[in-house]
Amino acid sequence: CPTGHTCRSGRRILHHFFSTAKTSPLLLSLASSEPPYDEVPKILHPRDQNTVIVESLDDVCNAVDNYYGLDESDVKSVWFTSSENGDDPLRRFYSIIKPSIHDLKGKNQHENIQFGIYTSGTVSPKKMADLVVFSKIQVSLLAGNPIDYCEAAGVFRFEMFGDVCNFLVDAQETQALKNKMEVGLLKKYAADGKELATKFGISDVHVYP
Repeated sequence: CPTGHTCRSGRRILHHFFSTAKTSPLLLSLASSEPPYDEVPKILHPRDQNTVIVESLDDVCNAVDNYYGLDESDVKSVWFTSSENGDDPLRRFYSIIKPSIHDLKGKNQHENIQFGIYTSGTVSPKKMADLVVFSKIQVSLLAGNPIDYCEAAGVFRFEMFGDVCNFLVDAQETQALKNKMEVGLLKKYAADGKELATKFGISDVHVYP
């Protein structure tokens, strides 16, 4: 039989197209249909990943189906990230993200998907424990003090840095999230940022250029 085919009773079945394991996560960028509510801080996330813009629950499910297909990887990873205007994906947590994760987990071929989110930490859920649906939550702490944070985030209000810190403290105090937290820092401010993350009890730090 030709390479990539299995012969049964004279029939050739193409099986290799969807079976190639994906080595990088799928990033889903949540399109925002409204202008940002307020100042929008920078949200760090990888720029070299496979990214699909989605704006509905169906878009999310279709994007995952199309990307992974019949992928045979033991671990599949899907991360939600900011929209093109930078709006935080957690604003769409209850309307799109949470129900789409529930639907995808109900499919046998996607039951081992690990979901993550890149967030600014300035938008909080109704209950912090609701975020237990994520395997990892990366918060863009960016820097280790309010002045550097505002410069890095492109915002003016120092209290936004306090919002991020409060998000991290609340998450760390939520037992179900304690081992899920990561922080994203800009290289320029990484030293102070790492020190602050350590004070919060977070050792998983990602430094971006």
